[in-house]
Amino acid sequence: MKLLHLQQLAQLQQVQLQLQALLQHQQLQHKHQATLTQLAEVFPAVDPSFRASLNGGYFGQCTYYVFNRMAQVGTPIGHTMMGNAAEWPSYARSYGYSVSHSPSAGSAIVFQQGLAGADPTYGHVAFVEAVNADGSLYISEMNVRGLNVISYRTISASVAAQATYIRF
Repeated sequence: MKLLHLQQLAQLQQVQLQLQALLQHQQLQHKHQATLTQLAEVFPAVDPSFRASLNGGYFGQCTYYVFNRMAQVGTPIGHTMMGNAAEWPSYARSYGYSVSHSPSAGSAIVFQQGLAGADPTYGHVAFVEAVNADGSLYISEMNVRGLNVISYRTISASVAAQATYIRF
């Protein structure tokens, strides 16, 4: 009888753990949906077919995407020569754009080589969709999950502090 009771207790604990995991998953989905709803009020949804009239990036690459996204939200980049992602801060400064280490929604985020998985030769650039209260960032980007594939991720505050931001 005691063995049966222990087995039932173990089963109940397992069910409780599964329910807790399910609840956490639902809470994360709700949080993600709230973030997407909040973003819809700030910037238009990403349009994969949108093409900037002026684009200096190579098709399907991160630079190509940021040229398009900036134009889509009303802040087009006015120069085609921006170089590889890691070179964007230097070119942006030379053109008079604001370059800093302070993130803001609507800015380009530049990851130097190796930072947050950025290419060890070319670096990476993405678009800051939102700055969260904890200092983390919600970004949209291209060519992280494949050529011409748009994806999203949250960047931790500690990584965000190491990146460079450009306001066009």
